Amino acid sequence: MERKFMTFGMGGPSSSKTAKITSLKSFADSSQSVDTFPTRRLVGETTTKATMEKIWEGVMDDDVSIIGVWGMGGIGKTTLVMHIYNRLLEYKNKALKSVYWVTVSQAFNISKLQNDIANALRLDLSYVEEDKIRAAKLFKALSGDKSFVLILDDVRKGFALEDIGIPIGKKRSKLILTTRMLDVCRWMGCHRTIKVAPLIPEVSWELFLENLGHHQILDTEIKQIAYSIANECAGLPLAIIAMAKSMAGVEDIHEWRDALAKIKEPKGLDEEDLVFDQLRFSYDRLPNRRTQHCLLYCALFPEDYKIPRKTLIGYLVVEGIIEGKSWQAQFDEGFTILNKLENASLLESAVNDWGERSVKMHDMIRDMALRITCSKFMVKAGAGLLEVPDLQYWSQDLEKVSLIRNHLSELSSSMSPRCHKLSTLLLSENVTLKKIADAFFVNMQSLRILDLCSTGIESLPHSISTLKNLTALLLRHCNQLKFIPSLENVTALMKLDLCGAGVSKIPDGMDMLVNLRILNISGTKIQALPEGLLSKLSHLQCLIVMGTAKCLTVRAQEVLSLPKLEILWCRFENGHDYNRCLRLLYQRKGLRNYYIVVGGSHVSAANVDEYLLREEVVLNGMSFTGEGCSLVVLPKNIKRLEIREFNHINSILDVWSTAFSSSSREDEWCNPLQSLEILRLYSLESLRELLPVEIWVPANTFSLLKWISIHNCPKIKKLFPPGFLPRLQSLECLDVYDCENMEKIFAEEEVGESSNLCNVLMFFTLPKLQIFTLYGLPELKSICHRIISCDSIKEINVDDCPKLKVPPLLSGKSMVNASPNLSHEV
Repeated sequence: MERKFMTFGMGGPSSSKTAKITSLKSFADSSQSVDTFPTRRLVGETTTKATMEKIWEGVMDDDVSIIGVWGMGGIGKTTLVMHIYNRLLEYKNKALKSVYWVTVSQAFNISKLQNDIANALRLDLSYVEEDKIRAAKLFKALSGDKSFVLILDDVRKGFALEDIGIPIGKKRSKLILTTRMLDVCRWMGCHRTIKVAPLIPEVSWELFLENLGHHQILDTEIKQIAYSIANECAGLPLAIIAMAKSMAGVEDIHEWRDALAKIKEPKGLDEEDLVFDQLRFSYDRLPNRRTQHCLLYCALFPEDYKIPRKTLIGYLVVEGIIEGKSWQAQFDEGFTILNKLENASLLESAVNDWGERSVKMHDMIRDMALRITCSKFMVKAGAGLLEVPDLQYWSQDLEKVSLIRNHLSELSSSMSPRCHKLSTLLLSENVTLKKIADAFFVNMQSLRILDLCSTGIESLPHSISTLKNLTALLLRHCNQLKFIPSLENVTALMKLDLCGAGVSKIPDGMDMLVNLRILNISGTKIQALPEGLLSKLSHLQCLIVMGTAKCLTVRAQEVLSLPKLEILWCRFENGHDYNRCLRLLYQRKGLRNYYIVVGGSHVSAANVDEYLLREEVVLNGMSFTGEGCSLVVLPKNIKRLEIREFNHINSILDVWSTAFSSSSREDEWCNPLQSLEILRLYSLESLRELLPVEIWVPANTFSLLKWISIHNCPKIKKLFPPGFLPRLQSLECLDVYDCENMEKIFAEEEVGESSNLCNVLMFFTLPKLQIFTLYGLPELKSICHRIISCDSIKEINVDDCPKLKVPPLLSGKSMVNASPNLSHEV
């Protein structure tokens, strides 16, 4: 394996010039992401690979500009074209400039498709209203590519390329589309159409066994039944996988016979009915109603939406589908349910654009879920609606309505839907929605969840106050919101999320919300909590009041009056309140998630929620003044620690007294450095050393440390004490800024003249280090005596370190001499 080294010598002649080593450039052109798709293994070596080669031949053929890949739903078209996409990314360095992937929504409209293509091109068209002007801009942007491939997945109806702005016809530019219908390929004028055929019986059986689990041994009679079940899936990979997963672990022949009988029952007349029957069977075999409800709930989101797990779990909790007593129990149960659905291949694992662990629903499974719920759900999510659906669609049997991600501007007074069973109304991501008429909610007295997140709503109607069954009022990122009516009668409310809302005061009647479990007012303009309010909310499990306009603080006595508190994101005015509160909270052993700041006003947390796991404390030394405040309480499980402006500490051990004291009665607070992942030290004027050399520290100290930042600490000369380099095996990022007396990063035992040369040149490994930054260190002469091996290094940034002799950088067999006035890549 190729190894990368940062080789830092033992010092030498100083240089008057600044040394600078800049970061790696991305493999990709800045206009194009090169993330490949995670793909399933292709099954059916002969036929599947032959189909893929036909698609590839079309891409390589200069006379073919539009390629249509068609076949029934669940046949594997998307998987095939994902493999083509990944192959194109490898090929693009040779002859191809750009590759774009766009999933076409079932609720097709020109504007949405234009916006989706623009997003793939990283082109902002949000300010352009007219379709024709958007088309012109897209045409110009795509024409600027000498060669590109645009993949449109799941096209349901034909459209004119010029209406969208797609310039196909140029040599080397290609359009690949997948569709269920050959007629769409013909309408689009495909130069080559390629059908994805069902799997042959032998391959279907192989795929069935693979997903059943090779460890499961079938006797002869069960094997015959299983083979028949696999054949009933008509060669559709999606159905085969779902059926096999649903039968995994079943050993009773009666269950196998029953399964075969059910899927052999008369089907509908078209091919899609066959797939839905197979998928419905997998749904019916889910272990319990909670798991089934969870799957159906996913259909409320737009097609191809990456649903954050934490968001989905939050809905299920306030719906009452998940009923764990504690927040942790609810979270764990939610993850367990979603894992079961992924294991059953009814949901796919995904990561959204914000890096959140998410789930995604295959469009066929979503269609199946909507069939099951057709009389109870109205789902128009991502449909491009400009107005609320007419009253005829609001039947009295409706239980859930989803209008997520549309372009609604008003819920008018002319509508008062009679939906007495409606429990869930999702209106989030309608950024143009500004007004809701008071009459709209009058006939929705069973409403439990009202989600208005990321809307332009300016005030809530007074009829909100009559919703006595409301358990969740979600107003996250409603930054135009100024008024919320009294909530004194909404006593069932369990969750109130005002994160990032524009409100400047707590709603009236909050003291009556005795069932409230979650309160989030981070990022609002609220300046203070009414005195005594928190003590009346005795069921609170989660309190997030971080990052408000005036750095709102909480009183220790009120926080301690919350016996069920598990999540606390807040700011204390002084060290006395902090120490008192943290000591008692942690003794309860219930506090699982915390982000606590003492004093200061630099922290902003305008986008936080209860599922953003964090164990962080920020200590501002100026707040730890007065008798009894000089020492700090730190929890043993702390992951992130920031220390600022402590003016009288020589090392970080001076901050808390109980660390490393095995005889301390407060053992839970001992050695917080063993769990620490991020350490930030800012403006510590007296700091002379990170850890004192003369004090023994446990071997696990800093063993989990991933990131250390030290800024503006003028007296420290050596960052890490001797012998600490081997402990830093988890270190990913190290940055040191503006430490005017820093001479060395890694202090080591002095090497005498008689020392063995092999010992002097001994390698140390920092296997996870990716980013290494040194800035404003006028006395820095060397990094370390030894050679440091760093296979993961991505960036080395050195600036304003005039005495540092910049060493060679070794990468594999090549050597680059880093001259002080040049920039280098690793």
